[in-house]
Amino acid sequence: MMIPLVRNMGLLLILSMLYLTTSCTEEVSGASEAEVTIAFFDAIYNQKNINTALSLSSVSFKKDIIKYKTLNNFARRGLNLSFDSVTIDTQRLATTVIDAANIQVTMTVLLTGKRNERIYKEVRKIQLVKKENTWLVNKLLKI
Repeated sequence: MMIPLVRNMGLLLILSMLYLTTSCTEEVSGASEAEVTIAFFDAIYNQKNINTALSLSSVSFKKDIIKYKTLNNFARRGLNLSFDSVTIDTQRLATTVIDAANIQVTMTVLLTGKRNERIYKEVRKIQLVKKENTWLVNKLLKI
């Protein structure tokens, strides 16, 4: 008589743990605009991964990146920056709420990187848009 009770308690424990872990993942799944900005520039300069950069970009900005054919060409000509490696810092400048479904954020990005054994610091401004609870890099802005 005691064995079915222990089995049911174990099943109850497993189901409650499963419920707790699935409810926690929903809160963590949406990355902030700062995390997306850092991940975008990290994909370009440190990981050298065009697929990651494209996955963090809006449809219109993906077309701009693809025009350059390679990630190095986009970094050199599109961003006007060429680094061997880089550290990235961000700061939010402005948030514009167009309506409940369209939110835009302007971010300032400080890139500190090495090129030919010299250290360079550059500042860029980008615009991010929120689409379906996901932040995407939308365009580069003039400083």
